[in-house]
Formats: sequence, C-alpha cells, structure tokens
Amino acid sequence: MSDKGYRVLKPQDLEAAHGLRAFALDVLNGLSETPKRLSSRWIYDDEGSRLFSRICELDEYYPTRSEAEILRNHTEDILKRSGTDELDIVDLGAGDGRKTNIMLEAALGQVRDVRYVPIDISEASMAGLVKRTEEKYPILKLGGIVAEYFDGLHW
Repeated sequence: MSDKGYRVLKPQDLEAAHGLRAFALDVLNGLSETPKRLSSRWIYDDEGSRLFSRICELDEYYPTRSEAEILRNHTEDILKRSGTDELDIVDLGAGDGRKTNIMLEAALGQVRDVRYVPIDISEASMAGLVKRTEEKYPILKLGGIVAEYFDGLHW
C-alpha cells in the first residue's frame, strides 16, 4: 500500500496476478486428473525449450520428422494456393525454426513479399532463431514474438 492509502494497479500488476492464477488453476486441474499431468505451457522456458530441441533429435520422437516431411511434400501446393504477391508465415512454437526453413526457402523464390512471424515462449530460442534467419535470409521481413500462442497471435 502506498502512503496515499491506496494503490493504483498498473497493467503489469494485473498481468502478473492473472498469470499466477492461471498457473494455479492449471496445476490444480492437471493434478486432479487421472493420469496426473501438467500443461506444457509451464515447462517451456529457455531450459525446457533447449531440452525439447534435444528430444526432437531422438529416433523415438517422430513428430518433428513427420512435420518436416509434410512440409517437404506439400509446400509447393500451399504456395500455389496462397498466390504470389504476399505471404505471411506465422509459426506457432517456432523453436529453432528448422522445419519452417523448408517453406521459407521455397516462398522466397516464388512470392514477392514474404513476412515471417515466429512465436515462441522462449526468449533464448527466439534470439537464436532471429539471428540465424536474418543471416540466412537477409531480404526476409522478420518479426519474432516471445509469448504464448494466443497472446502472440493477438499482438
């Protein structure tokens, strides 16, 4: 409380309280289920993202390879349907961006104006992704967002 006898709540105060309530509710709900679980949204800080990147390289973890295969097999079709003037590529949970490079390579050769918006919860992952992407594709319009999916999409 301030000397004035009241406190003006600022947006950052409300956001912090909302985040804590959301965390508590997710923990309560997840640990009340059978089997017990915790939402992955609370796991993917910088260290969680680094560990997940290592998991993606394991033979046992097939989703990353499957998603990359889908992009290799269907990027041309996606680009044909999107037109050749403008393309916004929004990448939810971008991580290191390796899968999206498949589409970026093709798009930059076919579409006049390509904008890439990676969204990831990990600032360290985003910093690395932006640096690598700017070096590899200097003509690409790039604007990364560090946030959860829906917050990033809203922005």
